[in-house]
Amino acid sequence: MKITDYKIVTGGSTGDCAARVTEELKKGYQPWGDPFVFQGPTHFTCQALVKYEEANPKDYQPKPEQAAMGE
Repeated sequence: MKITDYKIVTGGSTGDCAARVTEELKKGYQPWGDPFVFQGPTHFTCQALVKYEEANPKDYQPKPEQAAMGE
């Protein structure tokens, strides 16, 4: 997997952040890790998102030491 783009979506409420994440999911982003929610004098929610492309096994070139060990 190769990450091609990264962003953090924020919101003033959990619902606001969820709506923004949903819009980014429609654009091909995927959640990365757990959402962060801060509840104190103010409420703040954020979620890291990434776009990635799958690695092609044919493009993989093992390092010489890995090839020698049969990895």
